[in-house]
Amino acid sequence: MGRAFQYAGARTALMRLWDVADAPSVQLVETFYQKLKNGRGKLQALRLARKKFRAAGYDYPFFWAPFILVGEVN
Repeated sequence: MGRAFQYAGARTALMRLWDVADAPSVQLVETFYQKLKNGRGKLQALRLARKKFRAAGYDYPFFWAPFILVGEVN
């Protein structure tokens, strides 16, 4: 799927490797984009979003580990 987005012209895609619950996914993605909007780099934004997500009670890797960046990550 990541390759399809790259062929379509996307430089970077935030993807997940397996299905997780919708509500937690929304929280992580919203935090990721909030960090990007505040000037963080893509990798740093994802790292900080994962950290906040884990602090919110989703410490088990099943919830945060599947989220990856594909493409240009800087």
